[in-house]
Amino acid sequence: MINRPFLYLALASSLGLAFFGASLSDAPVAHAQATKKPVQTQERVKIFSDKVVYKRQKSEAVVTGRVKIIQDNTTIYADELLYKEDTKESFVEDGVKIVQINKRKEKGRQTVITAQKMHAFHAAKRIQFTGTVRMDRASAPDYVPPANFTENEDIKRDRAETSIKKAESVVTADYIEYFTETENADLDGNVVMLQKDKKVTGDKARIRGPQEGDTMVVEGNAKVVQIRGNWLVINKIIKPEPKD
Repeated sequence: MINRPFLYLALASSLGLAFFGASLSDAPVAHAQATKKPVQTQERVKIFSDKVVYKRQKSEAVVTGRVKIIQDNTTIYADELLYKEDTKESFVEDGVKIVQINKRKEKGRQTVITAQKMHAFHAAKRIQFTGTVRMDRASAPDYVPPANFTENEDIKRDRAETSIKKAESVVTADYIEYFTETENADLDGNVVMLQKDKKVTGDKARIRGPQEGDTMVVEGNAKVVQIRGNWLVINKIIKPEPKD
């Protein structure tokens, strides 16, 4: 093996990415030795992994072993990933997880998506998921339920809308297209959402992030089932019935 630390930087630059903790190879031309410390870069997409094989003729990189891609506030985890330099796309075929931490209106709120397959468009900040797709969205860290009950119907309505928007939710579907910039999501096929004590099902759904009102619209055989009503009491929307 020929140790060439400078080749590490050259290949990373040619990919338009930064590779950290990885060994790059373009056999039989050369091998690059892994660096111990992350290299600073101007690029916004960074890849951490155990090994990277870069194919110059195809302008592709096969990344394997504890793969982690960081772009802004979104991190992608996988065991193996294919990255295409020309189109700035990446593909996962055998299990993927992304974690996004909101840094804007709902700072600190976390969204996690898991699926079997992923197709990411890094320039557009758009990711497509298929195969047992699940999206978990944590409750808003800044939300505190009201302290007192009210008889004002307008306030009750506002409290109900706010508590739903701020609540933890779990959504599953056959397909999800997620936009990391806006936190919008389009879901298709066997959509099921669990939030608070409600279950919503349908054929399709559109979720809009905090920049667009934090809403969810379900289409096609839409159905809402109220499992329990405890959340109405917790958020001081209705008073509990007095015990005998």
